[in-house]
Amino acid sequence: MGQDDPAPNLTQENENPGALAGATGVDSFGQDYKSEEYSNRAKAATALCEAIAECNPQDACYVMERALADLLIGAPLPVFLSPMDDARWWSSVATTNELKAYAVACFEAMRPNDQSAFLSYLQRMLGKLSLCLDMRKRFFVALFESFPDGEKIAFVRRVDPLGRFARGSSHG
Repeated sequence: MGQDDPAPNLTQENENPGALAGATGVDSFGQDYKSEEYSNRAKAATALCEAIAECNPQDACYVMERALADLLIGAPLPVFLSPMDDARWWSSVATTNELKAYAVACFEAMRPNDQSAFLSYLQRMLGKLSLCLDMRKRFFVALFESFPDGEKIAFVRRVDPLGRFARGSSHG
């Protein structure tokens, strides 16, 4: 991943550990993994991995880069029906990396007031999700840690004006 990648730590493997299993035909609906189709796909995937391992690393990168480029859906097409309908169609067939790249680029291209409105929309959508307490705590910590130090101090002073948390006694 390059330095310009907005999410360098997010890969298909760590976002969805089961995603790689899908490459050989396993799905969450209990597909018969003993089927002939599964067996053929598993053999082909194994042969592909072995061929890549046998290649010179530069040659392997070149071939894999070209093969992956052929598999990408490509840029969204010009609007045919409505921008939202077309965007929903394109996003339904785009790869995860394409979705991330276009989402970040689109957000960065928005004017500040549109970015703010978009973030508000996302917050409303996230608010409709039922997240367990532990997940909400993780989000809160990640958000808090993203603040500059001065903003962290101001936030803690606002939510804990008596300084109980800062002294380690969160139960009063």
